[in-house]
Amino acid sequence: MNRRAISYLFLMLLVPVCAGANCQRLMWRPAVELPPAVLAPEPTLDQIIGVINNNRSRVTTVSAPSAVIGAAGMPSIRAKLDIGGPRHMRLTAESFATGSELDVGSNHELFWIWVKRNQPPGVYFARHDSFANSPIQQSIPIRPEWLVEAVGLVYLDPTLPHQGPFRRADGRLEIHTAIASGQGPMTRVLVVDERSGWVLQQNLYDSRRQLVASAVNSRHMQDPITGFIMPRKTELSWPAAGTTMTLELKSVVFNSLELSPSLWIKPSFPGYPDRDLTQMTATSGQAKAPRMGLGGLLPTSPRAHR
Repeated sequence: MNRRAISYLFLMLLVPVCAGANCQRLMWRPAVELPPAVLAPEPTLDQIIGVINNNRSRVTTVSAPSAVIGAAGMPSIRAKLDIGGPRHMRLTAESFATGSELDVGSNHELFWIWVKRNQPPGVYFARHDSFANSPIQQSIPIRPEWLVEAVGLVYLDPTLPHQGPFRRADGRLEIHTAIASGQGPMTRVLVVDERSGWVLQQNLYDSRRQLVASAVNSRHMQDPITGFIMPRKTELSWPAAGTTMTLELKSVVFNSLELSPSLWIKPSFPGYPDRDLTQMTATSGQAKAPRMGLGGLLPTSPRAHR
């Protein structure tokens, strides 16, 4: 099984447009050097959960019609991101020189990934329930919900086994949450600003305390209409694959009533057959991932837009 290819596959899933009178377009309000103090000097776990969930409750949908994704040593590429719920997301990317390059998305039933240069070519998909018990899920246990939260839409379910807050040496606070997966117990660690409650970083560890994935949020900005606070920049890393990607939002629309239901429908592309990831098994019974890397996502043409 090609674990590196699987890692790339799910990094791309993390990196899942609007106009009119019903849209609230974000006019970025620069964050001050010292975030506002909304937490007590020694906040309780319930207080931190309340601040984070109150922020998340301010928006129902997020659309970034102008975004950029990139990786070290590669040119940036234009992207559009839409999020309509924990499992409703859509990310498309294109280059001025080469046209459409990427289409990844998810709905309540399934998720899909299309990359123009993927080999073998196809629209790769899996139903959430089947994926939960598949060999690929056991190798790379990343949930679509985590991917949505990684870009700033964080919700802490009060019924889950959260622990903390734990004070770090730098003064930040950590919240630890146990997560069940096909590969065994996982732990998500949120790094939270001790004054504002802003989520600054999310790390996912396996049962051996090895880092599986990380999302670092920065350049937090506030929507003056809803008060929602969201990072403009997210750096995503997958240590096992030695890969780092960034997503930067140039403009954002909140709470749009005009998001088309077609956003959440798996697309089709001529010459790219549907390929069910959960059915891609070798004779040994191990998951057999497609050959998919960052080079297939980000074109090397110098004309690609920054």
